[in-house]
Amino acid sequence: MEIIDRYVYAVIQRVPQQQRVEIEKELRGLIEDMREDHASEGRTEEEIIEDVLNELGSPYELAAGYRGYKRYLIGPEWIESYLVVLKVVLFAITIGLSAVLAIDLFVDPFEGLDAFIGYFASLSSAYAQGFAWVTLIFLFIEYKGNKSGLKKLAGVKKEWKLEDLPSLPTEKTRIKRSQPIVAIIFTILVVMLFTFSAQYIGIIRLNDETTKVISFFSVDALQIYLPFMWILAAFSICKEGVKLVTGRWTKTIIVMQILFNIVWFLLALIMLKDQSLWNMTFLDELMQAGLVFFEGDMFQTSSEMWQHWTKILIYIVTIIVIIEIVVLAVKVYGMRNNKS
Repeated sequence: MEIIDRYVYAVIQRVPQQQRVEIEKELRGLIEDMREDHASEGRTEEEIIEDVLNELGSPYELAAGYRGYKRYLIGPEWIESYLVVLKVVLFAITIGLSAVLAIDLFVDPFEGLDAFIGYFASLSSAYAQGFAWVTLIFLFIEYKGNKSGLKKLAGVKKEWKLEDLPSLPTEKTRIKRSQPIVAIIFTILVVMLFTFSAQYIGIIRLNDETTKVISFFSVDALQIYLPFMWILAAFSICKEGVKLVTGRWTKTIIVMQILFNIVWFLLALIMLKDQSLWNMTFLDELMQAGLVFFEGDMFQTSSEMWQHWTKILIYIVTIIVIIEIVVLAVKVYGMRNNKS
């Protein structure tokens, strides 16, 4: 029955991934045994199942019992999702800073000890900040969720009732666990790359003695936008964390995604239109490095194309954002049709 599937789903979403198959099998067996014990003449199957599930009680408390421990900094409704997001964030920080270290050593192999000292110092600081931000996000969900609607989003209420069970995700509304995890990792990698190695985003020329980097960006101008990029990254991690909690698309999550896309698009638009953000001597540096050769009108044409190529990027970003918003709107429309 669907109500049993919804109850089991609500339980196993909040237990460790490696225990879910075993717990689901055990829970279904328990429900079947209790159903037989409650069977009596004159009662429908639906009534019997409702009595059984009400007797089992809140699936969130039952999940805490299966875990065999209680941790209350983050409540039992959120602890497994919190741990998953925290592990992903710390893993992404490690990969991101390791990539920055590799780039630094590749460009300047003589940094050696200083690079490694800076790496471990940055790693410790980033771990602390990552732990703090993820914990604050989930504390907000835990203690302010009732007012903000985030707990309602996951079907969690103080006084649990059978009708509070979340609906089962369909194939179209299901969010694969890998999707928000990959999104979190990608977000952190991009932000760290722009924060610590923006000067290396460009053309790299290697020779026997030195390594020449011709950056696409003006690093000083980029510093102005870094706080906004970090704020947007924090919102993105929060959004992906909610996706991990629910495991399915809902109208609230879709609205969050659309708002994120709009804010991200506005920031990208401002950055792309800021000519000071780009290295306007890029072509000159390419010629000085002997990587390209322009003469007369060809150099003038190439220089003008470089100064105006951001318009092409604006069109590309606009098309991508519009397509994603249309796809999300179609999801909402499909969900409305399924309910009607």
